[in-house]
Amino acid sequence: MESVAQKRVKGQEEEKFQSIQDSLQDIEPEKFREELGEIIREGIRVALEKAIHYEFSQFIGALEYERTP
Repeated sequence: MESVAQKRVKGQEEEKFQSIQDSLQDIEPEKFREELGEIIREGIRVALEKAIHYEFSQFIGALEYERTP
């Protein structure tokens, strides 16, 4: 009876936390920095492309593939 009372049921949060902890222990710092750099460069590239596209469309005064009168 005592062993049943001491039995602990894991919740979803505990399982997620444990899996995150396990995956974090496997990450090498150099690989993490490299992947983070790639993600940041990609984000900056997308932001610059959108800004250039917006500024260009404002300058031209027409949408893409639209002829101006």
